[in-house]
Formats: sequence, C-alpha cells, structure tokens
Amino acid sequence: MLGIAAMIRRSAESHGEKTAFIDLARDPVHEVSYGDFHSAACHMAGRLAESGIGPGSRVALAGANSPGWAAACVGIHLAGAVVSPLDPEAADSDLAQVFRILEPDAVICDRTLVPRLGGVSPRLFELESVEAVDGTHTFEPVAPGPEQPFSIVFTSGTTGRPKGVMLSEANFLHNITTLLGDKRLISREDRVLNLLPLHHVYPFTATLLTPLCAGATVIYPRSLKSEDIMGAAAEKGATIMAVVPQVLNGLHGRIFSTIQDKPAAARAGFGLLFRLG
Repeated sequence: MLGIAAMIRRSAESHGEKTAFIDLARDPVHEVSYGDFHSAACHMAGRLAESGIGPGSRVALAGANSPGWAAACVGIHLAGAVVSPLDPEAADSDLAQVFRILEPDAVICDRTLVPRLGGVSPRLFELESVEAVDGTHTFEPVAPGPEQPFSIVFTSGTTGRPKGVMLSEANFLHNITTLLGDKRLISREDRVLNLLPLHHVYPFTATLLTPLCAGATVIYPRSLKSEDIMGAAAEKGATIMAVVPQVLNGLHGRIFSTIQDKPAAARAGFGLLFRLG
C-alpha cells in the first residue's frame, strides 16, 4: 500500500495543472494547482530539514485553514517529522499545557500568533512564508522512525487539561482508503467545501488528506457566515461538504429566516417545494 506522501505526490504528478485549493478568504481569490502545492510542501520540507528537523522531531502547526497550512502539514510529513495541529484560538493556559507535553522542536504558525508562540521553540516559521511556488521544488521523503506517530492531536480540554493522542499513518490510511475505495465517497471530480478547523481529526482526514490523495479540489469559504458558505458552495460548485450538526442547524436557520422575509407567494412556493422534497 502506498503511503500518504506517495499518494499525494501521485496526485501532483497526475493532475499538476488542476486546481488543488480555492481560497475565498484571500483577496483576490487564491487558487493553487496541484503542482504548485506539492512544490510548496517540498520547499517547506527542505527548510525544515536544513534547520535540523527530521525523524522523531515534533512540529506544532497553528493557524487558519489555508493552502499554506496544508502545504506546511505535508512538508512536515515529507521531512519525516511528526505534525501536531493546534487550535489557534486555544487559551494560553491550554497551550502552555500542550507545549509542556509536546516539547516541539519547531513551530509553524500564522504571523498573528507569533507573539503568543514565538518563544516556544528556537525554530519558528510563519505560515505566510509557505506560499505556493512555481512547481520546481522537489524533496525525497524521509522515512519516519518505526514507532513514530504521523500526528499528535490534542483534546479540547473541555473536561480537563488537554491530552495528546498519537495517531499512526496506518490509522489515517485506513480511513483514507475506506473513503476512496470501499465507500467511494470522494473522487478526483469532487470539490470539497472545508468548513471545520483542520486541527480536528475528522476534517483533517476527510477534507484535507483524503481529497489530496484523490486528486479532488478543496474550497475554503470567505467566512463561516451562512451566506458565505452557501455562496461558496454555489459559486465554486461544491459537491461535498463535511459538517457537524451545529453547522447544519445554522444553515437551516439562515434559510428559513430568509424565507420569512419574502412575499407570501414566495413563501408558499417554498413551502410546497419543501414538502415535495
């Protein structure tokens, strides 16, 4: 079975010019091809390796969902290190607990987080520097240690102090191959609208790793407002939206509150279509 790095490289080689990411939060809208994305990940891996990051190293990754976040994550994996995605909105006390456990060898974060995270490790990389480049960078993946996890994910701390959960590459590959093979839920023709934060395992697997292995396109909306979510889905032709019940409740409420502001004839027509649906 191919590893995650090999599967993503295969997507980049097969679909080099195809759009891997559409970032509507950028102005102007930022689109990144598979070739440029993989080149950015390789460039990040090279920067990490040059700074001494390799098998056994732990790299904290914190920031908003973006193509740069994805490239940094894949770059950490290519360098043979362990990625630990962190909640950028976590309280300082929770982050302090996380860093006591993780003891990261490097930190990659949004520029706005540097004042909070800058003193955690001598190796600090800003996510804004992890840009898609011209497709010329290559990097031969470094094999991780035999007992090394792919990722260390921290619990939210809602019922106590955050705790680290170690997940192997085999854990992720089982879910990826199930979604791509047994379930056939994601294909290269799909466009996946990513709403959930990537430091959680569900969106990390279903809206990042699996689409990249499939050769699909990932869409980041302008914001999490209902109108921006629905606008992104319609404008960019989203075919898959991975959500949790809270998101669906919000969209449901937005749709019905909008309908209530329409004339009686429009409300009646909507009600009829809703019942038929």
